Amino acid sequence: MRQWSHYTIEEKRSAVMAIINGQTARAVEKATGIDHHLLAGWVRAFKQDGEQALVPYRRNRRYPAELKAQVVAEYQTGGTSLRKLCVKYNISNPGLCAKWVKAVQ
Repeated sequence: MRQWSHYTIEEKRSAVMAIINGQTARAVEKATGIDHHLLAGWVRAFKQDGEQALVPYRRNRRYPAELKAQVVAEYQTGGTSLRKLCVKYNISNPGLCAKWVKAVQ
């Protein structure tokens, strides 16, 4: 399978719209060859930010130390999951948040 950045915006849009219109991510995966986990991430991003979420970044985002500390503190209070915090703070990768938490522990 290709990396996510190698899919065109039209391929992403088509796959996302198929899922939004009722197809399962697994069915779209079989039809397109795009991993269903990747599709689910695109759908989440599309629902939050619209079509702009399907445009690949030209470079990695940099997050301020204050935001990192806020995410870690909120996670450690036990009120929510890393995935929900990523959506709340518009962080593209839950694994990145997990890395921040691990660095503090």
